[in-house]
Amino acid sequence: MAQDNSIHNNDTALKQSESINSKNGNIKFKKLVPDNNIDIGIYNKALTKSLESSDIYNIGLTGSYGAGKSSIIQSFEKSYLKNHKDSNKFLYVSLSQLSQENSNNSNENKINLKNRVEEAIVNQIVHQIDPNLIPRSKFKSKSSYNKEIRYISILTTLFIFLLILLFKISSFIRKTNYI
Repeated sequence: MAQDNSIHNNDTALKQSESINSKNGNIKFKKLVPDNNIDIGIYNKALTKSLESSDIYNIGLTGSYGAGKSSIIQSFEKSYLKNHKDSNKFLYVSLSQLSQENSNNSNENKINLKNRVEEAIVNQIVHQIDPNLIPRSKFKSKSSYNKEIRYISILTTLFIFLLILLFKISSFIRKTNYI
């Protein structure tokens, strides 16, 4: 939780804050969790216009930790889906601050940082897509699970095990009869 000494005019902020009495007085702490029920005002118009534009494919929202980025996006998605019913427009990618390990800005370090950012983006996108929609993808870290294949594998294994057991038992019986 982050300390918030400001006056809350928003009902949502009041619901998400907790008061703690201390020797310095009453301190309010605000929970840093997304709230998908806030009034996003001007953001709603800007995001709707961006989504409906034919030449805009990506929308990024930046800000410091706890600034309300997730609350804005989740509130917008909730209100947008009420009117448009098109859930294919939302894909979440989150990047933390990625800094270079060394203080020098060599070309190799810049390429390494770029590769790490690209890897993080692709990884998050691939894990949000149904694997059946990308069957020829080289990204096989996520695969669909078929229950039929599971049952067939179990039954085949049991069948082979029983055949081996039957063979061993019949072999044992033959050996004991000849003695």
